[in-house]
Amino acid sequence: TELPPTEITELDLAPTAGVKSFRQIKSFYERITNFDAAGNQDILGTFNAVAPVFSGDGDPQSVNSMMLLGITNLIGIVCDRIYLRDYYLPSDARRAYVGVDFMKDQRSFTVTAQQNLAAHLSRLFWQREITSEETQIILDAMVEMQANEALSVAITKRMAVGQCMIFGSSLDSIRY
Repeated sequence: TELPPTEITELDLAPTAGVKSFRQIKSFYERITNFDAAGNQDILGTFNAVAPVFSGDGDPQSVNSMMLLGITNLIGIVCDRIYLRDYYLPSDARRAYVGVDFMKDQRSFTVTAQQNLAAHLSRLFWQREITSEETQIILDAMVEMQANEALSVAITKRMAVGQCMIFGSSLDSIRY
């Protein structure tokens, strides 16, 4: 038997979540990365430069291309600073780049290591588990990041920081 069509009302279409305001985004990134933006001039300067394009009231309708570009710009600096800090720590003591060997070229950043990093970053930035479909998209991006590149530790960094940026600049990281 066929189910009767459901009537859609305006209430059904009402937003059930919002996006983080510029203060909430700053606080969120500080909390998950253990960085104090005030103590890091690069992050603070970037945050102050892009803060005007962030939502002021949490309205989902405020999300636009300028906001997403601002988030991407900010998270690029944040992910690079996390890399600089995590580089010197043992893998199990890192905040973000767990399991990445920055002293080896991209061959050491195996598909399993990429999947593990994606799972870790999804919990860190999205506060949820990654789906198999999302994992595949990340793995495809990793293939593209290293395509036609010579073996290099710089490619390993690019792939790890690239994953961080993907997670940190996504809608799931800025909504509540």
